Amino acid sequence: MKKMNDIRIPDLMTMKNGEKCDSVEQWESIRRPEILEDVTRILYGRYPGMPTKIDYLVIEHDSQAYGGIAIKETIRAVCYGPEGTFTFPLFLARPKNLTVCGAIVHVEGRPMTDEERQQYLPAGHPVTHHVEEKIVTSGFASISYHYQDLDPETGWKDSILSIFPEDTAPDACRVIGAWSMGGLIAMDYMATHEGYDLSRTAIVGCSRLGKTALWVGVNELRYQLVGLVESGHGGAAMARVTDGERCANMSQAFQWTCENYKAFAGRDEELPYDAHMLLSLIAPRALYVCSARDDYWCDPDAEFLSVKLTEEVYQLYGLQGIALTEPPKDELPDQGGRIGYHLRDGSHGFSDYDWQCFLAFARKQFG
Repeated sequence: MKKMNDIRIPDLMTMKNGEKCDSVEQWESIRRPEILEDVTRILYGRYPGMPTKIDYLVIEHDSQAYGGIAIKETIRAVCYGPEGTFTFPLFLARPKNLTVCGAIVHVEGRPMTDEERQQYLPAGHPVTHHVEEKIVTSGFASISYHYQDLDPETGWKDSILSIFPEDTAPDACRVIGAWSMGGLIAMDYMATHEGYDLSRTAIVGCSRLGKTALWVGVNELRYQLVGLVESGHGGAAMARVTDGERCANMSQAFQWTCENYKAFAGRDEELPYDAHMLLSLIAPRALYVCSARDDYWCDPDAEFLSVKLTEEVYQLYGLQGIALTEPPKDELPDQGGRIGYHLRDGSHGFSDYDWQCFLAFARKQFG
């Protein structure tokens, strides 16, 4: 992480009129909307709308999953818009012994083959096993979707955005906006089907999918916990201080952000927001951030700094953030407040230990 000397970090609680935000009412009516408008306009862009109708069709059903403890289903979500329809699958697993339960929505890539797992292991890349079963045995339903099913990054016509008129405005959302629509639709599914306790819902993702999960949580306030695993720039890492990924890297290599964002390549210090302000949009709901010591691209020090700076808005609500004052020297998680955090050894990826800590925090928050 860069030294803090001469780096001006925008103040989270100073409103655009120069006054200090010092009440929950001012935060919710003035300061939060100010930050959200900047982040939407510059970073991830505005949605073209939501589907006018969604049909949920069960295409696979297994009532004896994981040794008989769970029901597994594949649901086809058929989304209707002004320009046609778009279909993608949701993958569900829920405990059989619970009539009503909370749910963990996880944004993920396509499952690895055994050969791919063996290629990753020698490089120290965390490889997670049996995620759905871990979630179900923790007392939650598991709902997942593959980000490539929403947008394979091959153009507008292959994206869920294609059900809307093509929008070329500089503040229109692009790929991460499309990926995040899966999380919005997963919440719609839970809200329209019996058996889900919306007061115990979470969304979580790793890396680019951590950025995606964060953007879902910012825009869908019914998620009560948002988890970010090595989300880096555009997620938990402070853009102004990181030695890792910066605006130029993300804006030039990918089409994840809106066009306005490209103007800040090489000018990170001119962004009107930083990661602590992006994370603050989750408050007062629960937030969990995982970092890895060897993940220089996501920069764990820059992620920890934003977590600490985000505390200020939680304190406005009378809530504790995290007790740590500096990055921990061991792997023990800090889960005592409304913000949870751990820093583990190892490299980039969603490890079994990350899942263990995140699920423990979810149980603690939801009771």
